[in-house]
Amino acid sequence: MRWLFIAVTGFALVALSAGNAFACSCLERVPCQAYWETSAVFIGTVIDRRIITIKKGDYETSRRAVRLSVDTPFRGVRSSEVEVTTGLGGGDCGFEFVPTEQYLVYASEREGKLSTSICSRTRSISRADDDLSYIRGLATAKAGATISGKVVKNSRNKNGWYENLPLVGIKVTIEGQTKREIKTDMKGQFRLEGLP
Repeated sequence: MRWLFIAVTGFALVALSAGNAFACSCLERVPCQAYWETSAVFIGTVIDRRIITIKKGDYETSRRAVRLSVDTPFRGVRSSEVEVTTGLGGGDCGFEFVPTEQYLVYASEREGKLSTSICSRTRSISRADDDLSYIRGLATAKAGATISGKVVKNSRNKNGWYENLPLVGIKVTIEGQTKREIKTDMKGQFRLEGLP
């Protein structure tokens, strides 16, 4: 009888403590994938940010609108300033832009407006070395196709969380009209240029 009381009490506590939980889950993308899959890519400095309300029929949602000066346009922007919307943070995957800070922004067009999130590879300029290396390398890329990527292993870290760890020295073989091989570098990355 005592075990039944404990089980019912435990179940009641779990049921009563349950609430709405939101989580943001992203697939890791490499710079080349993010660059070609988004509508706009640029380096910008935050000028202003504010909360806006977007209405769709009877549904209302709040988002953050961020105005940035365009320091270096790479694709999809032609003006000196641009507004990008994002979530408020937490479970809606919103990106936390800090006023006067500089960012590499990957934004997609949604209903005529640019939008970004923490899943888009938008990041502080201080963390954008790999992205900028890829983007700036496009101007000097050899003729022909280029295949690049990153080889990772999804493993638990010491805190019990899963993370993608780079695999170094993995042989990657590209077969087609010709056969080419390359090994991944210290970051698990590879790049083959000049392919037919």
